[in-house]
Amino acid sequence: MFMRKSIIFFYYLFLFILTRTRKFFIDLDNHKVSINKYGVFGLIKFYFDRDFNPSKSKPFQEFTRKNKAIWKKNKIKQGKKKYILTSFVHIPEDQICNSLVSKYIERTFKAKSIIPLINKKDIQSEIIMRSYGFKSFKYLKEPNIFNHLIIFIKSYLLLSNNKSPEDFLKLKFRNIFYGKIVSEHVIRHTGYPQINNINFSVIYNFSIALDIDNQFSSILKKDEYNGIIMSENQFLPCGIIYQRSLNKKLNVYARHGHPKISIINFRKFNEVYTARAQISKKLFKSIVKKDFNYAVKEGKKIFYEKINKGIDNVWKRESRFVYKNLKYKLHKKAICKILNWDKKKKILVIFTHTFLDGNYVQGWRAFKDNFEWLKETLDFASKNPQYNYLIKTHPMDSFYKKVKVNTKDFVEEYCKKFNHIKLCPEKISPKSCFELTDVGVTSHGTVSLELNALGKPCISAGRTSWGEIVQNLKPINKNEYFKKLKNADKIEKPSKLIRNKMYIYFFIQQSLMTLKHPLVVEFPVSRYSNRDVFWLKNIKSIKNYKYENDFFNKCFKYQVKNNLRHTINLQYEKKLDSL
Repeated sequence: MFMRKSIIFFYYLFLFILTRTRKFFIDLDNHKVSINKYGVFGLIKFYFDRDFNPSKSKPFQEFTRKNKAIWKKNKIKQGKKKYILTSFVHIPEDQICNSLVSKYIERTFKAKSIIPLINKKDIQSEIIMRSYGFKSFKYLKEPNIFNHLIIFIKSYLLLSNNKSPEDFLKLKFRNIFYGKIVSEHVIRHTGYPQINNINFSVIYNFSIALDIDNQFSSILKKDEYNGIIMSENQFLPCGIIYQRSLNKKLNVYARHGHPKISIINFRKFNEVYTARAQISKKLFKSIVKKDFNYAVKEGKKIFYEKINKGIDNVWKRESRFVYKNLKYKLHKKAICKILNWDKKKKILVIFTHTFLDGNYVQGWRAFKDNFEWLKETLDFASKNPQYNYLIKTHPMDSFYKKVKVNTKDFVEEYCKKFNHIKLCPEKISPKSCFELTDVGVTSHGTVSLELNALGKPCISAGRTSWGEIVQNLKPINKNEYFKKLKNADKIEKPSKLIRNKMYIYFFIQQSLMTLKHPLVVEFPVSRYSNRDVFWLKNIKSIKNYKYENDFFNKCFKYQVKNNLRHTINLQYEKKLDSL
């Protein structure tokens, strides 16, 4: 046993050196990209003058000039409070939105300073954030190979006694959920849909998480901060920073949505797996009690615009994938004919999840990960031919290029063996798919919300943002999950009251707790978009911007004054109050 452990240890040391060497060459390539993007002389000048924009893009340069001017013009009286601003999603949409949120924090609380925290080599984030008037920066630095080696060995010794991936998932280290954070990062960045053992990749990423935690904790020790501004709260480094902030009782202001946005205020560590989209019970009950009919009417309008026209202004990127096919329609009779199915049988549509995302964003779930849920569900389906099973692959599967196990290929292995299990045609419209569904099946997807709004029952196996509000959508354990699957034909359709509550949820999520911002432009959120067009749109928005007329500012001040979790769109608040 000792010999075996020794061999594994030295093998992992070899892999560590190999990984760091590979990363060295990746960093060299990234440096070449920076030179092409900014030029040698531009980078040298930026090194000595951090307010200089070295970009070769003229529209980007013009944006930073004009942006500096509007925020310089709108100075504030400074108080004592300090806040940290993060940006680790390396697209300008995120950097702009988070910086804007920071300006509202700065003005509402009369903050003494906003300190951006970014990766040391993230030039773009620093350029953009400096254009908002932020001067003093903190950096996450990559440890040198010797320091990293020490941390890696510590990580190896710590994890060597973990017997299984399930044990690792439960690991709470230094009072935060290291196991879930590292697991979701490993899955996302290796492309493998699940962790089957505590291997090198797990230990290596655990060492990175540990180093991030050390650096961030050191920053918090050196100065007293009142809160932190961020958007992403999963993966590395965001998951560690988010949970450590709540652990240290900092207010977390998490930006939600794009192009319509909201600021979600998390205050307690028990909210660590509360999704940004989750509506507080207090707000929901208030709307139900005071303005039920109006909220139902507006929510129904929003919902049908979404499924009929693909309009979703809160998560525009995702909607481009979900609603790209709106014309191709199939009813139940037609799909049964195509697939040679008995039309008298109930159709259970299994709505899959991407393997690489959203595994632990809600915290609790009946299954270890998205892959395990799908595999065990299909195993059950193969043994229960009393239903026909239609597998609707997640529309964003094509977005994740690194995936090592393709959902479609995985499902097709079952389709070959069992005639009652078939893949749903890719081009089918979401509405058409919903209509031919007798019972929906999901782990924790928004489809349960949508199907219930249409009066269709849906079986869930994990915590959702809406399950705590609507009783029948609360998560269930594995045994109850398979029991419900077994007796899917006996599940009652959602009542009119439940359907109406779903409409209210849509109203609150899409209209009441999110709103358009004059400085957030509608643009495809992508690393590969035409950035010059993006900057020109931003320049145009700046020209039309007047701080004194900023409605979002009024809404955020209302949120703070009333101690609310969400930003409230006061346009609707006024309408609601007048009813």
